[in-house]
Amino acid sequence: MYRNGDRIDAEKLIQAVREIAAEWPDVVYPANLDSSGPACYYTTEDGCPDCIIGHAMARIGQALPAQQRSGMNECRLLNYSVRETVWSGVLNTTRENLLWLATVQNYQDSGYTWATAVSRADNELEGRE
Repeated sequence: MYRNGDRIDAEKLIQAVREIAAEWPDVVYPANLDSSGPACYYTTEDGCPDCIIGHAMARIGQALPAQQRSGMNECRLLNYSVRETVWSGVLNTTRENLLWLATVQNYQDSGYTWATAVSRADNELEGRE
């Protein structure tokens, strides 16, 4: 279980995202639209992994706590607007890895299959250093 102060290895998280997309390539996350866009959650209200990032966090032993459904877009850990403040010092990563994770999450939240989300992130960020 993730606890405040834990450091997360982005390479392990990315590997877990890739594994999950390969195991469940056709999964489409059932995002609900709210006023700010897709409302997505890392975990269900009872603490089970929900979106691809939530599943990956659980796979690497950093499952996130249950999220209450507040009607707001709760998938905030990787969003660009808070990436520096939330993940700075938490996710052991490079800017490119963080961008890749956020791109996968964005495509997933937009209704693409998990395999397509990973493929599109790879294609979009190919060659960036």
